[in-house]
Amino acid sequence: MDRRAFAASVIARHGLAPGIGAVLLAAVMVTVAACGDDDDQPNGGTPEVESTRVAGPATLEVTAGGREGVVEIRAFMPADITVMVGDTVTWDAPADAHTVTFLQGGEPSPLIVPDPTSPDDVVLNPAVVEPVPAMRPLAFDGSFALSSGMFGAGMADPPRVMFTTPGSYAYLCLVHPRMQGEVSVVEDADSAVTQGELDAESAVLRAQYVEEGEAALLAAQEGGPERAVGPDESSVVRVLAGLSTDHTDVRAFVPEQLKIEEGDTVVWENAAAEPHTITFGEPPPFLVEEQRADGTRRLVISAEMLNVALGAFEFVAGEFFHSGLLVENGPLGIQFRLLFPSTGSFAYVDSLYPDQMTGEIAVGE
Repeated sequence: MDRRAFAASVIARHGLAPGIGAVLLAAVMVTVAACGDDDDQPNGGTPEVESTRVAGPATLEVTAGGREGVVEIRAFMPADITVMVGDTVTWDAPADAHTVTFLQGGEPSPLIVPDPTSPDDVVLNPAVVEPVPAMRPLAFDGSFALSSGMFGAGMADPPRVMFTTPGSYAYLCLVHPRMQGEVSVVEDADSAVTQGELDAESAVLRAQYVEEGEAALLAAQEGGPERAVGPDESSVVRVLAGLSTDHTDVRAFVPEQLKIEEGDTVVWENAAAEPHTITFGEPPPFLVEEQRADGTRRLVISAEMLNVALGAFEFVAGEFFHSGLLVENGPLGIQFRLLFPSTGSFAYVDSLYPDQMTGEIAVGE
């Protein structure tokens, strides 16, 4: 299949709008062209996507998530692949940490749990952090549950799974459960995907998802922040602390810079699937890592990160104010509010992502 036909088929399969599809067609053709130069083709023709499998098992790479500016991609790219018996699949996480988990009928483990050995501590669940089974690389026939443990972002090396038995095997990421995929294992090499096809489809999906996240951010910015009348004719102003789409988390305060008057109240609301914080002052540590006797890691979420830190819901310049973890269904909910009684400009961050999410409140300026 030549690269234009392959790109068009991928765009059609993912239901892209004509305008977006035209842009992505160009992106895919550039990506696929990397598989070969025009000079390598007969009569200087268009290079083709690598669509014929060589004899024997192959090692194939799938991309898990990605990042473009403030847009975090929450998808396996591509999600569904067809491989041949004996093929090994590895997943690369270029941005955040993820898992590749084949539940095989089991229930997904929660990411954050109380530590059974120390109930006052909250930890990242060892069933998510550590690989199950522990050995790598792993031959998988579908008869047992398998989880990679957390990989990427310095957590661990990418998982490598060899598929030994025909069938269809669904998997997900325990850190971001809306990331789901399926590996179909066949005996016919002609039906199995090539790395060139995976790379081309991944390029289409990456561009599509980045556009999805950027469009959501632009929509949230339109019209300015939501304002309501508070006590004594003051204003109550809403700031979004992150937002999500089907395939992305957008790490941004909306708006990043907010002008208000003395006596106004700011209400931050986390509209994202992932947790966020609002922190005025030095960000607290997120994880405290310890080593267990069995060699596994104990990753404790610091009490400073988890809990609210403020004397009252009235801002005082120079003092430490922290919302704790704001997340849907969390103990603190998704909102945090502060009244600003005095003029000045006050910078704040999301302690989880201080390099990505920054904001400023300008009072009476």
